[in-house]
Amino acid sequence: MSIDGAYKIVQVGDIDAGKTSLLLRLIQDRFNKERLPTIGAAFMLHKMVVDGREVKVEVWDIAGQERFGQAFHYCYYKGASGATLVFDITNKESFEALRHRWFGELKQYTPPDVKIILVGNKSDLDDRPAVGIDAINQLCEEFGGIPYFETSAKTGEGVTEAFTALVRMLPESPPPYGNRVCETRHGKCVIN
Repeated sequence: MSIDGAYKIVQVGDIDAGKTSLLLRLIQDRFNKERLPTIGAAFMLHKMVVDGREVKVEVWDIAGQERFGQAFHYCYYKGASGATLVFDITNKESFEALRHRWFGELKQYTPPDVKIILVGNKSDLDDRPAVGIDAINQLCEEFGGIPYFETSAKTGEGVTEAFTALVRMLPESPPPYGNRVCETRHGKCVIN
């Protein structure tokens, strides 16, 4: 089967929301509770079959701490076709940060037609939710009617479904692919 598409997806949210763990579950089907924070950004490649098409997805995991790579965030967002806004359902601050920081960054640095989903992670800890479904639905509407998915990187629940739904939202033909050079006040970076 040949690869029909190559898409860049950025994954953003506060530290400890479980962004890297979601990627490990999606790509390697494993969970590591001893993960260290991402510094700057990391990316992983994944091939998935969606509606009979084999699609290559390049997922960029953007660090959740402002001190890690804030100056280069623009570079990490450049050329994204899709995005996941990730929060920890047991941490109200991580949810509020989507409104106060992450959604604005996405809109500032990604193309206007970027497709976005909201992901509430750590559903395996649903006995301690800090964010109610009404607040989640309100945020989805505030962000333009984006879809919401609840996931558990620990158990794998909902992870593949969320990424599959995002890929279905992307255009049939991926954007041109290649080196992207970004200039910031701290210099240049090349994203291959």
